[in-house]
Amino acid sequence: DFTRLEDKICKLNQEAAGMLLVHALEALDERLLAKGEKGLEVICKKECTLVAGVGEITFKRHYSKDKKGDYSFLSDESLGPRPRMRMSKRMQCLALELATKMFFRRATKILSYITLAVSHMGV
Repeated sequence: DFTRLEDKICKLNQEAAGMLLVHALEALDERLLAKGEKGLEVICKKECTLVAGVGEITFKRHYSKDKKGDYSFLSDESLGPRPRMRMSKRMQCLALELATKMFFRRATKILSYITLAVSHMGV
């Protein structure tokens, strides 16, 4: 029926948008590394998983050490710090808005229409 078809198309759309977002984030990280300052030492590549408007995404980013001995993720410096962030800023704002107006489980149900990766504990 139409509803199932619509649901499948929405899911495919989210998956494609998620792949594009992951690609963009990883490409930005690579570009920042290539343009990075001299003496920048790459320690490792770490995965980051968060819930965004396109669903749950996992991307890799470089963890590096500069000449002063400070450790950081280059993409965090460019996009804004997000230590231990599990939801994108957009999803946090939406979850907060809904959670202040209704029960967490109801807010989660509404968020699940947008993205499939939100639990009531996350709200």
